[in-house]
Parts: sequence; structure tokens; C-alpha cells
Amino acid sequence: MKPDDLKLCIEALKALRQEMHEETDASVICKLEGVIFQLEECLKAGGHCVTVPAETRYNTLEILGDVLRVVTNLSELVRLWLNVQ
Repeated sequence: MKPDDLKLCIEALKALRQEMHEETDASVICKLEGVIFQLEECLKAGGHCVTVPAETRYNTLEILGDVLRVVTNLSELVRLWLNVQ
């Protein structure tokens, strides 16, 4: 992976963390911070081409799935609440 692409991914995850900070469970934020740390370590260790281990890639996809579930659950609750009103 190109270092600039990995930097963009890290920046996007940091922005997601900032946006989701008050809207999600602390365990999800903790996992997200762990993934960001792992990716930053890969970036530090890399040269012209950064290798991201399979476990880190899996962890990144897993946390994105967690965030999507939280957002989906929140939107469903809002929809139900608005329909009741």
C-alpha cells in the first residue's frame, strides 16, 4: 500500500472516531483507537510501500462493521421514535 493512501485511511478513521465519540459505546471507540494505532505503526515501519498485516486489515474491517451496526441501530431507533410521535 502506498504510504499516502494509508495516511488518508488513518485520517478518515480519526475523523470517524471524532464524530462517533459521543454516539457509540466506549468499547467501539477503544477498538477504533487500537486499529488507528496499529495502522500508524505500519506507517512508521514502512518505506515506499507499506505492508499492513492481515490481522490489522481484519481488525479495521471489523471495527467498521461495528460502527455501521451502531449507526444502523441509531437510525432505526430514530425512525421508530418519529413514527410513534
